[in-house]
Amino acid sequence: MSSRKHMLSSKTVYLFRNIQTKQVVSSLTRQINNDRALRQLPVGTKHLAPQKLQMRKDIWLPLALATFTSQKSAQAAEALLKHYKQVRASAPLDPAEFKTTKKARKIIHMDQIAESVADLAEAIKKDPKGAVVQWGKKEFKAWVAEGAWGENCEHLDKEIMLVKGHEWVPEPEVYLNGKRKDFVIEDGIMSAAMPR
Repeated sequence: MSSRKHMLSSKTVYLFRNIQTKQVVSSLTRQINNDRALRQLPVGTKHLAPQKLQMRKDIWLPLALATFTSQKSAQAAEALLKHYKQVRASAPLDPAEFKTTKKARKIIHMDQIAESVADLAEAIKKDPKGAVVQWGKKEFKAWVAEGAWGENCEHLDKEIMLVKGHEWVPEPEVYLNGKRKDFVIEDGIMSAAMPR
């Protein structure tokens, strides 16, 4: 399946974090597309938007994945995440930031993890059917108050599994015919449990 077709049929929004710069990009596919990812990074300053995105697998790790009940909901949520990021990037600087060095401002603006988690919570809250969220690290969920996620948001206890430190273990379809479905992993083989 081509990347474009997969994006149009995906029910999952993937958030990736750069472990060095703490920048965040979103995607409807498990792989990051360089051109689409570059458009999500702040522009206007040379140091914030590099000419070529470093796609080293050991630098871009999963922040979260949110699985919605429909492709339309996932596409709307990803569009909303990108919109929030654009609004924030075009906002004027805080007067206190003028007193800091250029390097300090760069570090502040590149740290997008907390903002992205809050944006994801808002996007899920706006979807009437909610979503199921799986985290790269459980502590990211705690950056937003529990009530901010809305009534129909479920957080999985298991963190996103990585093989060889950076390759995602394929996640199952979280919803099957509108019902939540649990999966069991034994000896590296994923099998479906009974749907609830």
